[in-house]
Amino acid sequence: GISYLPILLPFSLIFGLLFGHGKLSSQSEFTALASFGISKFKMAQPAILFSALCLFTCFNSIHTWGPNAKYQSRALKSVI
Repeated sequence: GISYLPILLPFSLIFGLLFGHGKLSSQSEFTALASFGISKFKMAQPAILFSALCLFTCFNSIHTWGPNAKYQSRALKSVI
């Protein structure tokens, strides 16, 4: 399961962001938020933070959790 995480998270992130921004754009929500004085950076900040969290999770799954899980699996097989 962990080995598919680096593949699934970026794709789900991209599809979610595209769907969400498309929905906001079609309903003119970006224009309404801009008229209230909210900057483009403030609107993009949640997506940027979520992307950073996704990057951190994918990096850890590739370089830390995955090899550790393989090591523990091999250690269990050698004991049995």
